[in-house]
Amino acid sequence: MALFFGGESKQTVTVPDLDDRELAQVISMVRLGIGIGFFLFPKRMGRLWTGEEETSATSRMAARSLGARDAAIAIGTMTALENDGNVRGWLEAGALSDVSDAVSTLSNWGHLPGLRRLLGLASSVGGAVVGFNLAQSLGDD
Repeated sequence: MALFFGGESKQTVTVPDLDDRELAQVISMVRLGIGIGFFLFPKRMGRLWTGEEETSATSRMAARSLGARDAAIAIGTMTALENDGNVRGWLEAGALSDVSDAVSTLSNWGHLPGLRRLLGLASSVGGAVVGFNLAQSLGDD
């Protein structure tokens, strides 16, 4: 806060210096964790995502499917990174799935609680942008 008013801050925040491969690895680990969470705990994760207290069998099925999708993309990306394989295709698949999440959020905008829709849109658009940029960068390897 002091920085905004001309004072000096006593706290220092450092951001790790990651190269593109390390960033892709970190993003994949996060995607894997989210995917496993949705697959194993579709009711709880669905509630966190949408804010709905009651989930139907259909919504739990959809949550599990999304979880499996994200886990598969994460495992594919990490395997490609580890084996010097085609990382670009996996990163593009992840970015496209994030675009799909953004479209889903926008198409249900009025039915989602304010904070959830903003966080959902920001995380999915952010994931898509980072994913496509990493795909382009690592596709040149």
